[in-house]
Amino acid sequence: MTWFKYLSDDNDLNFPSTFKYIQPSLKRQLSLLAPKEYIHKNDWLFVDIGNNEINKIYDQSSVKQSQNHSYLVVYEYDNLDQSSLSSTPSPVKTKVVDSIVYFQAAQNHEQYVSMSGKYCIYYGQDYLKYINATPYVENNKTKYAYIAIPEASAIAYDNLQSSPKHFDATPTDINLYQTVITQKSKGHYTLAFLNDGVDWKESVSQKPTARAFASFSGPNLKIHAMTGPANGKIKIRIVSKQEKTTDIEKVAIDWTEIDCFSLKEQEAVIYNTTKLEYKDYNLEIEVLEDKNILSTGKSVQIIKISFLKNMYITLGEQQISETLVFTSLGGIR
Repeated sequence: MTWFKYLSDDNDLNFPSTFKYIQPSLKRQLSLLAPKEYIHKNDWLFVDIGNNEINKIYDQSSVKQSQNHSYLVVYEYDNLDQSSLSSTPSPVKTKVVDSIVYFQAAQNHEQYVSMSGKYCIYYGQDYLKYINATPYVENNKTKYAYIAIPEASAIAYDNLQSSPKHFDATPTDINLYQTVITQKSKGHYTLAFLNDGVDWKESVSQKPTARAFASFSGPNLKIHAMTGPANGKIKIRIVSKQEKTTDIEKVAIDWTEIDCFSLKEQEAVIYNTTKLEYKDYNLEIEVLEDKNILSTGKSVQIIKISFLKNMYITLGEQQISETLVFTSLGGIR
């Protein structure tokens, strides 16, 4: 069984034959194998961990504590060639927010193409994030391992992040609107203008009642449009996406009016919500006859929508390291 490991901080890199390794206690494989959308390196992905306490460990007093450094997502291979950098396990930036684990893609992944490796989340190991890739030479070959940062502590961590030689596994922020969809976008998520070329020209409405449709995944959504002194109003509605023909359409946000007038012409976020569920939705847009009393026109230009695509990743069964030693105090319970 493939198991991510890293060098203990008391190793001498000049003597590989004496290396001692640390293996995280627990892991779960993530179900991302052949993605429905193209994934770029460093794209944000996420998985709902539910009630699984991925970010909690027992301290020396047998008290369960939340720790932001005791878990890590790693992209790894079943057949590891330790002499090859290309097959070296790749830890990625990881953060738990509420019951969601956010992590970044280790490399590009083609749409509907089976991955050569797999993503796993390791946890149950204190200071697991305090590691960095370390090259060393063995039998005239350069190999790569991960070494624990010496004397890592929660107090020292802030200072260590600024050092480029250390692996920074905790992101400072997460882009929840990384997925951008325009009229030209192709794939699972789309933005389409009904009767384009007549009711719409280059994403600008030509008459009231012009309609547009988009698909996206919750819970967050931004609608970007041009606002200005000659812009009108629209109304929008968000409904849950029907996965089967027998599914009943459920309105998540009913018709809401949005005024696109502003004194200065500019691209702006005209609508933003963070209160949807983690599932796919359809967005309906309709241009209104009404306008702001100060506006000199009724046209509307929809630029794009932004959100974070949902790959519907799930957690696999918990696996326990063969080297895990249980003690009466501390450890995993």
